[in-house]
Amino acid sequence: MFKKFRKTKTAKTALVLAVLAISSVRNATGFSVLEASSNGHYIQETTGSIPFIWLSDTEWILNKYSNADIVSILTARRNQGFTVVKIEAEPVYSVPYTQTDFNGNLPFNLSGGNPNPLDFKTQWWDRLVYIVDQAAALGLRIELTIGEPYHEDGYTWPYYITTAPNCYTYGFDVGHYFAGKTNVVFDIGMDCLTTDGAVGETGWRAIAEGVADGYNGAANNY
Repeated sequence: MFKKFRKTKTAKTALVLAVLAISSVRNATGFSVLEASSNGHYIQETTGSIPFIWLSDTEWILNKYSNADIVSILTARRNQGFTVVKIEAEPVYSVPYTQTDFNGNLPFNLSGGNPNPLDFKTQWWDRLVYIVDQAAALGLRIELTIGEPYHEDGYTWPYYITTAPNCYTYGFDVGHYFAGKTNVVFDIGMDCLTTDGAVGETGWRAIAEGVADGYNGAANNY
């Protein structure tokens, strides 16, 4: 079950882990939902209210590796005791249009020579699903950082989403892609402020609502 993001009073706080999609390993295929503890001090499993130890390794560009290397890296992290592996859904950095995956794919199809963040390239996102599935088989959660097409932080991207409806549609497509993947935790915006982006906090909330609706199989009805 997907936990929808709920509004808080702290507008300046980054929407890190704004949407909890899940987690906590029980076996290679079953993950229980994560939630905040009743006192708000830690994350716990909904099953038995067991505290969850978030021990994460960061592999920003895991999809730049071959399938064999991906499995090897994830297996090593599992054996080292990590419970989460953090990856970037769209690792754009300073030159987004050169950040391809192992097979040379971009995250979005081109429109007017630039990537269109509302037109997902199937091969890129299917490979991210492959990574999520390999992690699940090893009992690992994936923290999936999303939101780069809305993130304005001084770099010059060749694309942006600048309206709340487009933010929602982008989030909806992300959520839809990972529907049923119970080892995914969506990290929306990572370290950016809610004021980042063309319409500020409204855009981040629209992304969060879109992810929740897409993941849960709701209609795209922003």
